Amino acid sequence: MTSNSQTSVWSLSKHHGLGNDFLVMIDIEEHFVLSPAQVRAVCDRHKGIGADGVIRVSAPSQGAEVGMELYNADGSRAETSGNGLRCLAQAVVDAGLLPTMGIVPIERPGHMEVAFTVSTVAGIHRVVYSEKRLPSGIREMATARVTMASVLIGAEEPSLSPVGRARSVFIGNPHLVVLHPDLQELDVTALGSDISSSKPEGTNVEFISVAMDEDRLFMRVFERGVGETMACGTGSCAAALAARSWGLCGSTVSVMSPGGELIVDMSGDEVILEGPVQRIGKVEINMPELLAGNG
Repeated sequence: MTSNSQTSVWSLSKHHGLGNDFLVMIDIEEHFVLSPAQVRAVCDRHKGIGADGVIRVSAPSQGAEVGMELYNADGSRAETSGNGLRCLAQAVVDAGLLPTMGIVPIERPGHMEVAFTVSTVAGIHRVVYSEKRLPSGIREMATARVTMASVLIGAEEPSLSPVGRARSVFIGNPHLVVLHPDLQELDVTALGSDISSSKPEGTNVEFISVAMDEDRLFMRVFERGVGETMACGTGSCAAALAARSWGLCGSTVSVMSPGGELIVDMSGDEVILEGPVQRIGKVEINMPELLAGNG
């Protein structure tokens, strides 16, 4: 899954975490500098491959074992992504990179697990990736646990909520969590865009409601630089932290998005996100041709 700088062919794999999908480029030797126009073209769901973002697996920094650069679908840079980190983990395992770094997976019949660290501009994340395989060798299920690099529960900002309750949360990237009684009828794109644009650098916006058992939250999310997505990993963590600060949930909570369920564990010193990840496939793109075809 390397990229050939001579032919300008991009070799990518596509993965998703609950429908939050990413195109992953393995570029440890850092041959490429991705431009906003290239990212927009490849993420276009009608004229490109389609994705919520592009991840470049790069040389690590800060003493980590792998580096991650993250680009939103609109070509802008993002700090980090919980679902993106899980997709990166699967791509790194599939590419066979870990043995070259001296990282040895724990294997037993039908199961593999491996842990490594990823550097982002938000800090270092620890990822534990595991998968189960059928006797045929087909991957049956893959999950990943991600430790959030930095967490800060911010101020209440009731003026930004249509019902008067909202809180800013920083999970290596900015979020505003808005309590809302009716997620079904909510225009997430319009309201999320308005709230995000009220911030100088924009923000991700999570609209949440709480289940009766207090162990589950329901969430819809507007991601800065993307729009409404099926799920959001850092957004799920932000939602859980805000809800706990309001006394609406405990230390471990299931966050239900349109794409499915993520588990957020806040019981220890670190916030840990856990959920599934699936590889969709591989693709090769002639980037000059794609850009020319998009005008």
